[in-house]
Amino acid sequence: MDCHDVRDHLLDFQRGQLGGDVATEVRRHIDGCVECAQADLVERELTLLLERRTPQYPAPIGLKRRLMARWPSAPGAGTNTRGHGRRRAPPPRARDVSTPLSA
Repeated sequence: MDCHDVRDHLLDFQRGQLGGDVATEVRRHIDGCVECAQADLVERELTLLLERRTPQYPAPIGLKRRLMARWPSAPGAGTNTRGHGRRRAPPPRARDVSTPLSA
């Protein structure tokens, strides 16, 4: 793997998104190349700076649901991971619940 290949894979490498063999090759190259090690350091510092300086706002639940519905390969879509993989029924809406007022 050469410097050009490493630079193409650098952000994915830093995010842990490369397969084992490719990640190993990138790590090996960075360990032996001063220029790529410097590029790795600069990218890491830039990422940290942006994460600290960029405001983070939670997305509204409606937007999250629309995105999940459109996401082609969402792992675990529709499952509740807090319930150990069990799906939870949504809470009933007021119009769906009929309770007798007098017995």
